[in-house]
Amino acid sequence: MAHRHLLVDRVLVSAWKMPEADDIRTIVEQVADARGRLGRQVLYLSVIGPASIPRGEIRDDMVEYYQSMLTHCESMHVVIEGTEFQQSIKRSVIANVLLVVPSRGRVFIENTVQGVIAASPAAVRVELTKAAQVAGEQKLFDFARGIESSSPGK
Repeated sequence: MAHRHLLVDRVLVSAWKMPEADDIRTIVEQVADARGRLGRQVLYLSVIGPASIPRGEIRDDMVEYYQSMLTHCESMHVVIEGTEFQQSIKRSVIANVLLVVPSRGRVFIENTVQGVIAASPAAVRVELTKAAQVAGEQKLFDFARGIESSSPGK
């Protein structure tokens, strides 16, 4: 499994080591399920670890992934970790996808969890902060960074 995730209230938090097609489908299903159960759009907070650079076939699936996610998400908050070069590659992939996916004001991308929360609309910052705290306590972000632990995230 290339990712782990958990739901904190209406925030689905995910940590990615390396995107895989099955994991992308799982996240879309989890977001759709959460929206259905909650009766409202969810917030998506994602940490993309330093080594997580999508392969060609995954890049091809990214347009459909972002379209599906934005159907169920009020907004997406993406943290891109790694060296400047790694961050640049990931930003380029996401930027190319967002050229064809309407997302203005709904996708926020930064290099740190604190940075993406600060860049997000004030109305969702408390929810994102709480979810990030729970995810941190459960070592979810350590998974994305390649730091193994026995975290309870799925």
